[in-house]
Amino acid sequence: MSGDKHIVPFLIIAILATSVMVFFMVVIIVTYTRRTKRKEQEYLKALMEDRERTYVQLSVELHDNVTNMMTLARIYINDMEENGSCEDMRPIRKVGKILDSLIIDTHHFSRGLNSDYISRYGLITVVTEELEWIQNSKKISCNVQVSGLRKPIPDFKQLMLYRIVQETLMNSVKYARPSRIGVEFAFKNDSSFSVKITDNGIGFDRQAPDFKEGVGITSMRERARKLGGKLDISSCIGEGTTVCFTAPKMWK
Repeated sequence: MSGDKHIVPFLIIAILATSVMVFFMVVIIVTYTRRTKRKEQEYLKALMEDRERTYVQLSVELHDNVTNMMTLARIYINDMEENGSCEDMRPIRKVGKILDSLIIDTHHFSRGLNSDYISRYGLITVVTEELEWIQNSKKISCNVQVSGLRKPIPDFKQLMLYRIVQETLMNSVKYARPSRIGVEFAFKNDSSFSVKITDNGIGFDRQAPDFKEGVGITSMRERARKLGGKLDISSCIGEGTTVCFTAPKMWK
């Protein structure tokens, strides 16, 4: 009996010591996880900010130098056409048309890269312009739909959303070979928000052994996570592709 009396306090102390140890281990793990997550978020933020600075620099370079040089070349061609300085003007006119197209495209890309332009005119307006450019230059039928009462989304979030939509549209035009592209924005009463991009292109098989998400999709997922939302990508061979971003809260 006396032995049992000595064992009971020892067991209690051992249990308490183990509980305290487990508690501190949990605290350490949680703290480490939070620090790691915070460092990852800080790194992603720094990476995205660096990319945006690069985009702005490219936008300025395209607008101030490349576009101006092509415009100057177009002026020379106009002068040659007016004066008829060449016997066969057909090659000159073809070059002129190519320059006209390049000037429009460069101007479009310059605006899309510039975060100030996106902040000034807003996400939906800039995406609508993007779709108009695709429809006019790539001969792909495009439409944009907005449901719900529009709410003011902060500039930083608008920029992140635009980069997701922009990357999706470029992937669709570049790889999917669609005849139709649609973008749907949904503002919901519970402050949740979604944007869905669909095309009727060739699609792809995500389960294929050789399928691998590229840098573009990885960047889209990073931005979606930064916005506190979720990015879903669904596609089937011959049935097009749908990219949907949803977030529980995009405005105050």
